[in-house]
Amino acid sequence: ARTPMQWDDSQHAGFTAGEPWLAVNPRYKEINVKEALADADSIFHYYQKLIRLRKQHKVFVYGDYQLLLGDDPQIFAYTREYEGEKLFIAVNLSEEEAVCEAPSELLGDQWEVLLSNCRQEDEPKHIRLNPYDAVIYISTGKGRH
Repeated sequence: ARTPMQWDDSQHAGFTAGEPWLAVNPRYKEINVKEALADADSIFHYYQKLIRLRKQHKVFVYGDYQLLLGDDPQIFAYTREYEGEKLFIAVNLSEEEAVCEAPSELLGDQWEVLLSNCRQEDEPKHIRLNPYDAVIYISTGKGRH
């Protein structure tokens, strides 16, 4: 956590032309700002998508929060609702694969994936999450289930 900023793959990660007093991370050649900006699937671009969604959907800021699966040791899941918009978010906070069974109260709605760092179906009935995967669903209305 305490290393010079890794700007690119040049000497000292592009942090300085001099000798840094802290060691540069040994993986700076493949993990650096230049690489992140060039990779559409990087954490940098994922955060940009999250910020854009927060600005586009007031439910992220003002929505009522409802914790789901509160006793699950791996999955952090919740809903947010505001002015007719409804989100369902599921995150695997563990190093092991996890399966999230959506609570029955969510199954009456139709859903689509709003953002995910993993491949997911549009229906959150049975969500398989790899370690540290996250998915955000948005309700598109009541379905015929």
